[in-house]
Amino acid sequence: MASPKTRDSTCPECSADYIRTGQREALTETFRRRMAGYSGKAEGAAFLNKNPHLCNKLPLVKALFPDARFIWISRDLPQVVASVERLFADVCRRQQTWHWWPFPSESTRSRCWNAFFSLDSRPAVSPERIFPGGNIRFIAEYWLESNRAVFDFFSRLPPESHIEVAEEAVLADPVKELAVLAAKLEIPIIEREQMGNGFDLSRNDQWHGLLAKPQVEVLGDFVSDHAAEIDGIFSGGGQASRYLDSLRGASSRRYT
Repeated sequence: MASPKTRDSTCPECSADYIRTGQREALTETFRRRMAGYSGKAEGAAFLNKNPHLCNKLPLVKALFPDARFIWISRDLPQVVASVERLFADVCRRQQTWHWWPFPSESTRSRCWNAFFSLDSRPAVSPERIFPGGNIRFIAEYWLESNRAVFDFFSRLPPESHIEVAEEAVLADPVKELAVLAAKLEIPIIEREQMGNGFDLSRNDQWHGLLAKPQVEVLGDFVSDHAAEIDGIFSGGGQASRYLDSLRGASSRRYT
């Protein structure tokens, strides 16, 4: 995984074929021993991992942990783009890490970010592909390919092994949605008083102030170009039209 912690420069798409004979047992047993060694965990606690780098590695995760269950909390395109762009700027400032978007290839359907850790190792690619400072159309491509990867993966799983929920549903009624998730995961239901101060509902509107007018227009063009695929990925349909309405509304309110 290309990140400041791993110091890897690539983040390849991984299938179950990446596991060599005898490797799965060794890896999973080591994982269980490491987990058992952590203190402060309640008896019967479930391990939960939220890492976007796994979007193009889900078949590998399933092969390593056949009983794993998967939760897909989808987030709207403009929010993800603004959030990722800000994250890349922060990671570069704090951890001397730049991210760049790899080129498409016939062997890869779902890409993830590459990274470099000094300007001396900067790849010979267009600055538009490098963040911070790149063209946000590439972040939109990342959003689309990641969600497509999850959608394709879920389509091959039995219904009981995966859960799909929209982030706006969680924000609108967290008690209800988290109760549904807890029941499906067979873990204790989270009570309202356990949520503390709740969620910051204003965060999802921050993209209006983070994206400049040309960036909003870039996202509008991207949604128009990929409308059919976007509507095919997300249940209920009409997602592309909703994004376009939101982007046009933001442009007219903020930039005119």
